[in-house]
Amino acid sequence: MKYIITLFLLIIAFVIMGVIMKNEPGMVLIYFNDKEFQTSLIVLSLIFVILYTIAHTLLKIIIFVIKLPSFVKKQNQKIAVNRLLKMTENGLIAMAEGNWIESEKLLKKYIKHNSRPLVSLLALAKVSHEQNNHQKRDDYLRQAIIQNPQASLAVGLTQAELQYSHNQTEQAQATLNRLLQENKRHPVVTKRLMQVYNKTHEWQKLFDLLPIIKKNKILSSARYSAIYDKTCIALLQQSNIDYNKFEKIWDNFDKNTKNHAIIFKSYIMRLVSFGQMLQAYQKINKYLQNNNWNEDIITIFGTLKVSNLKEQLHIAESCLTNHKSSPALYLTLARICVKLQLWGQAKSYYSQNIYLNPTAIAYKEQGQLLEKIKDDNFYESYKKGLEKITT
Repeated sequence: MKYIITLFLLIIAFVIMGVIMKNEPGMVLIYFNDKEFQTSLIVLSLIFVILYTIAHTLLKIIIFVIKLPSFVKKQNQKIAVNRLLKMTENGLIAMAEGNWIESEKLLKKYIKHNSRPLVSLLALAKVSHEQNNHQKRDDYLRQAIIQNPQASLAVGLTQAELQYSHNQTEQAQATLNRLLQENKRHPVVTKRLMQVYNKTHEWQKLFDLLPIIKKNKILSSARYSAIYDKTCIALLQQSNIDYNKFEKIWDNFDKNTKNHAIIFKSYIMRLVSFGQMLQAYQKINKYLQNNNWNEDIITIFGTLKVSNLKEQLHIAESCLTNHKSSPALYLTLARICVKLQLWGQAKSYYSQNIYLNPTAIAYKEQGQLLEKIKDDNFYESYKKGLEKITT
């Protein structure tokens, strides 16, 4: 394009010169080696332009001929790279489609002709994994680290992910622990390790990992709270621990955790399963005194077998001040009154409970009370309780 523009400008210049030199063309005399050459100025200028054009063209041709081998080499390399990329693309497509044999065949060809085959090696590891060839999978992963030592984290995460997906939880845990030592508090590694601990029910290890998860904000607040609650409850509900171990676990919880209703409820239920009725009674009493409240916990309080029933009733009645609309509280009061044989109060509390929240269990217990005190309305209570069950 530049050449055409230059030529066009020269033509215009010659036309202008021709018009100017129409009457006075000028004269150029060249004397060389006893020979003379005479011509007009415009003709000489035209000769110079022609010679320049020929020389420039020849120079371009010479440069092109010199650079031709390098150009051909680069073009061949470009074609080869495009072919390899296409092969890799087809291999990845085959992998996505579940055609493991074809995928492995295509990806292997790419590795043989490429000095940076990390992506293909990771893909081949997955292909081998899907074919249950774990030895081959690990070989490809080792090759990936050898080819690119700086990608050890990416390779390790891939290995852990594959191990985890194939229920090789012990191997996945070992891989992730190694990665966590090498990459302190790495969010992805920490999250994957959390998933492994959760799956293997290693609650103490998961509980020890939770502070790191919280500090680094690896999970959303809602997700973290759910995992934290689940872990604490699972720790308390472990079947292979004795009472002393159970209490040590509870003592390791902070104050907010101990006052969290769902966790406190799990703690109380486990105390009851250990036969620690008095301990459960005292803990609930302290919980209530600290202005904590939970419908399930006050319900459990009414089922506890304690020696001082009058004190139990007094504690429950003191809650009426702030919880007059609690169905669970009236049910608890009714049950304690039945134990104390305070039939009139029990009847009144059952009625209030049913008014607020008519349930089958409340109707059943009311019917049992009415039948015990020879009240003919017991049949009606049983009838309504059955209707609640069947509807």
